[in-house]
Amino acid sequence: MGVVVLATSMLSLIPVIRGLLDVPIEAAWLLLLAGSGRYLFATTRFGICLATQAGTLPHSDCC
Repeated sequence: MGVVVLATSMLSLIPVIRGLLDVPIEAAWLLLLAGSGRYLFATTRFGICLATQAGTLPHSDCC
């Protein structure tokens, strides 16, 4: 799932930044991908940590 999020974010950044905004990107794409992966890992880890610390999680009654 994380690979899908990273690939989608990279594929959406290229047309928006280069095409729509017409901003040249001087940074290394691999560094941007590594930073995005690290951010995705950290936020997922934080969410799992919060979910395990919570005594009960709210559930929706609609399903």
